[in-house]
Amino acid sequence: MLFSHHIRVAALTALCSVIEKLRSSDELDDGQKKMRDDLLEKLRDHVHDEPAFVRQHCLQLWTSLVIQKKVPVKEYLRVFELGLDRLRDKACRVRKDAVTLVMHMVLNNPYFVIDSTRAQIEKGQNDAKTKLVELRQELEKLNKNIKEDKKMEEKKSQSDDEDSGAEDKTIDEDSGAEDKTIDEDNEMNVDNNQKKETEENKEPIEEQIMRVEEIVTFYKDGLRFIDLIEQANQDVVNLFNSPTLADCIQAIDFFVNIRHYRLTWPNMEQNLRLMFRLIWSVDESKCKAITQAFVKICFDVSPTIPQMNVCFRLTSGAIICALKDATFSEELYFEEILKQLIKEKKIPTEAITEALWKLYKFPYDDNTDLIAGKILTFIVGNEVNRKLNDITDLIQAKEKNHRFVHISCLLLQLAATPKKIENGVRPKQFRLPKTHRLFEILGNIIVSTFHDVSDRQWTPMMESAFDVIFKLADGPIKHIENIIKKLAVKTGVKLGGLFKIPLSSQTQPLSTESMDFENAGNESNQNQLSQQQQHHHHHSQMNANSALLLVRFLNCLGKAAVGIVYYVDCTVKDELLRRKEAKQSAAVNKKLQKKTRNSKKRTKRKTPDEDDENQSTSMNDTTNSSSNRTLNSTNRTVDDEQDDEMCQVFGGAEAEDPVDNEIGLYIQSLCEKNSLLMQYKNILEQILLHPNEYRDETLQLSATICLCKFMLLSVELCETHAKMLFDLLKNSIFESVRVAIMVLMNDFYLKYPLAFAAYSNDVYGCLRDRSDNVRLAALKTISNLILKEMVKPKGQISEIALCIIDKHTQIATLATSFFSELAKRQHGEALFNILPDIFSNLVGGGLDKERELNEDDFKCIMEFLFKYVSKEKQTESLSEKLMQRFHMADNNPRLWRDLAYIMSKLTYNERSLKGLLDHYNYYADKLVEDAVYESFLTILNNAKKNLGNKPDLTVVLDELSTRIDQARSSNGILIAVQQAQQKTKQQPKAARAGGAKKGKQTTSRSKAKAAQSDDDDDDDLKENSGDDDDENDFKRPMRKEPKVQTISRSKRGAAVTARKKAAVVASDDEDDD
Repeated sequence: MLFSHHIRVAALTALCSVIEKLRSSDELDDGQKKMRDDLLEKLRDHVHDEPAFVRQHCLQLWTSLVIQKKVPVKEYLRVFELGLDRLRDKACRVRKDAVTLVMHMVLNNPYFVIDSTRAQIEKGQNDAKTKLVELRQELEKLNKNIKEDKKMEEKKSQSDDEDSGAEDKTIDEDSGAEDKTIDEDNEMNVDNNQKKETEENKEPIEEQIMRVEEIVTFYKDGLRFIDLIEQANQDVVNLFNSPTLADCIQAIDFFVNIRHYRLTWPNMEQNLRLMFRLIWSVDESKCKAITQAFVKICFDVSPTIPQMNVCFRLTSGAIICALKDATFSEELYFEEILKQLIKEKKIPTEAITEALWKLYKFPYDDNTDLIAGKILTFIVGNEVNRKLNDITDLIQAKEKNHRFVHISCLLLQLAATPKKIENGVRPKQFRLPKTHRLFEILGNIIVSTFHDVSDRQWTPMMESAFDVIFKLADGPIKHIENIIKKLAVKTGVKLGGLFKIPLSSQTQPLSTESMDFENAGNESNQNQLSQQQQHHHHHSQMNANSALLLVRFLNCLGKAAVGIVYYVDCTVKDELLRRKEAKQSAAVNKKLQKKTRNSKKRTKRKTPDEDDENQSTSMNDTTNSSSNRTLNSTNRTVDDEQDDEMCQVFGGAEAEDPVDNEIGLYIQSLCEKNSLLMQYKNILEQILLHPNEYRDETLQLSATICLCKFMLLSVELCETHAKMLFDLLKNSIFESVRVAIMVLMNDFYLKYPLAFAAYSNDVYGCLRDRSDNVRLAALKTISNLILKEMVKPKGQISEIALCIIDKHTQIATLATSFFSELAKRQHGEALFNILPDIFSNLVGGGLDKERELNEDDFKCIMEFLFKYVSKEKQTESLSEKLMQRFHMADNNPRLWRDLAYIMSKLTYNERSLKGLLDHYNYYADKLVEDAVYESFLTILNNAKKNLGNKPDLTVVLDELSTRIDQARSSNGILIAVQQAQQKTKQQPKAARAGGAKKGKQTTSRSKAKAAQSDDDDDDDLKENSGDDDDENDFKRPMRKEPKVQTISRSKRGAAVTARKKAAVVASDDEDDD
């Protein structure tokens, strides 16, 4: 009998209470133990109960038993496996309580303490096994001794029987015989005592063996429990991707509690970083849960720690440990978490910052200063300008540690963080004077360590140092040019000249012409051979170093170009806008002062002396304002010592000319042929245009990236080198080069959106590249540009649709995510508008032979895309377009099948079904194809399920079903074949008629449309001719058109009308036949 879930819950609660009482008593008879085991089994069975509410409550009861430690040890693994199984339950509430049960079973397990490891448990198991072997060996020895004693006893008993028989025959024996009997009795007593001792020793050994066997089984179960924990770990991590918020929150709470109790868990740090990635979620609840979890993990300190050491302990322990060996993406979400905590004031920012500065200056190991500096970049902001001298001293002291210099440069860049706008005027940017020692120190570090090609930290250090110079230096371009000149000398590059480098792959073989082969065994010839080999090895090493130096030099050039773009677009433009706003505010203030002065003049009478004074004041104001507009003015701002370069470049013309024009002129001056960067552009062209001479992949990649960064300087450079860039994109043999170009396309379209308009086909063509990495990079770039509305999706959007079935899993996932995101834009219209372009390119096998799309893949793509078409208007519009396409379809059964399949994926309403009935003749002759017929049957069946049994709708469905069945009859198939033959015969006639008749028009509705079109054409001809006359008369009233031209135009219109009417009559005759 089935009871309601409320009764089951009450019964299970009562059973749990009984189990608790039975487990509380230590003295249980056999009947009570059996009842306890039976109740536990029933409680286990109901974990799989049908109602989710019962399963949830059962898990809660098990959790309470675990917390009270009422679960028997022998049942622990079975209960834990039940919890693991329910982690994949279909009900969210059940999964939530399953996570809670698993968490408490881990924290209260009987097998090991919280900080135990697998190695410790394995060691305990091995020790127990060793002891068990020893005890068993000892037991075997005892058993062996007992067996020997038994044999001795048997022998003695036999001898005693013989002696007793002899005593019966002779009673009178010597006294010696009596003494012998006494000795034998004494020996038997000794043997009995030894036997008792052996048996007494055997009992404790057997007990010890049993206890050790239990210990071995206990350790075995503990290792099995660790395996189950690892499985639970993965199952809970999967809940991070659950669409249900409760699953995600419970999984976060699980790892927070496990981490709080310091459980040594495999991949624990990795799982925590996976959890912290949820900070990028759009759900505010998840972000809030992540920030709370971060606080609990990194800042939840025991109350026993003194308050004065809390911040130092936290920083050096928790946060630094969390960031140890973190990747760049992991550092990003740690930064986001810390910023949110600081914004919400959930952590003591000042105390933590002070502790981090101490670790940055005085680290306790090699990496502490680096991690502390990295964390400081997350939280300090422009307050770092108070520590500039200290950071500069540390850079100079640790100049050989390039990673430390890199982190320090990241800290220094924060000094250029813009301040808040006050009173509508931008604050002046923070700048250091040109002669500041920081820039000299950074330049010396870059130049002095340039030759050490084995140091991989040099390039990031150089890039961050260049950023510091561009962001903080007053006149940074001169500093950069001086560094590049010195590096060019070390590389061997000359200004404006070509650079020829013999790479190691092109070195000449050993010279054998000067060797004496007849005396090859002589010592002199052997020395000559060894010298040539050493020279060849040294020469190859020099060539490899030269190539790496050239790569580094190209990286410097590219970084300089990007730095100039940043400097102009951000620093210079911001300064120009600041000056413009300052001048506008000054003008407004001046007008206000003038108004106040005029109001005062009206209230009191003027005297001649006051008039002279006012005139002198106005003259002084005019003089001052004119002086403020001059080139060398020094009274515009308070800190004019840092405006030298700005004044030399722009002067005071920013008030008259727009800011963009000024920046354009400045960029044009930087891109002149005589500028330093442009003189090195020939090296890039030489390397990229001669790939056979420069075959090194790293060199080609560096040259390509450098060229792309040069192109960002101006639109002229971008348009000039666009063809070269896209030739590399299509023809380069190096995958990394093609990937780099596609990644940098984001910057090109962001800065110059119209420069690459003519190359859109080449950009989409990368989605067909042979390399998975290139296709992935292309898909990321194109989807990013479309979603940011920087590029409008056109006919090539079908290339992205093909990525849905890509063999590369990441590409297919990204393509599906793109269309899902696009379906959310503009209430679904963004995706709906491009669907016709997609299926028009994919239906009927319209792709080229190399990328032929089979029907299964086509169905997979359409099934995914059309699930986003749910609105009635969208369905009606698509249905009408598809039927028109059916009507125009030629004799291509594959096209018929594809179109019918698409129509079967739509959700029809009453109006769209009537449209199917009205346009039956468009697809009637295609129903002979089995797949087309099945698709239309699917449409009918789905319509009956979704729309119900309305009377009007039932009539439409029955009529449509009848017609479809008629088309499948023998007579219908014959009619379809005849129509196809007639259409084939009419194709040459239609071609001779100039395309006037494109298809058969069999219905009265089509005839009416044709007649109406004829009338409309006549009216259009008349209106057009009249409009032309009126327009010509308006434009040229003195000139009249020749009559011959008017007559010819009217004759031509009449001829067109006659041809159309003849075509309609011919079609009517054919219908009558």
